[in-house]
Amino acid sequence: MRHADVNKKIFLNVHVDDILLVCKSEDLQWFQETIGATLTMKVDGPHRQGSGEQLMYLKKRITMREDGILIQPNATYVPKLVSLLKVSGRRRGLPYHATLEAFSPEVALEAELLDGEQAATFRSGLGLVLYILHGDGPA
Repeated sequence: MRHADVNKKIFLNVHVDDILLVCKSEDLQWFQETIGATLTMKVDGPHRQGSGEQLMYLKKRITMREDGILIQPNATYVPKLVSLLKVSGRRRGLPYHATLEAFSPEVALEAELLDGEQAATFRSGLGLVLYILHGDGPA
């Protein structure tokens, strides 16, 4: 979201009860006075570009670097994924499915379908991967 007043450069990201605000100091003060009048807020910051400071937002570590902002996923997710998929210590490459390019759901073999436990593991693993990839790398 961006404030309608073109003189205020306030960029806001809201996820349930977590708010990430990017703005100038005077706009931060306005936000705290205006929004803080009706909502109870816990403030962490301000964090300035290039300061090297770190903050956590939605379980992601955000580092204020000189060359940009580095967003990293929670450090526990990769080990959790390795454990979930039971791939610890493997040194093999990725498997290749020769017919993947020609997959057709109409000819899916019953024997290849995941059972309930395998489907739950797949969904959990996929959720972790999507969460890890969403915030990885410099912004």
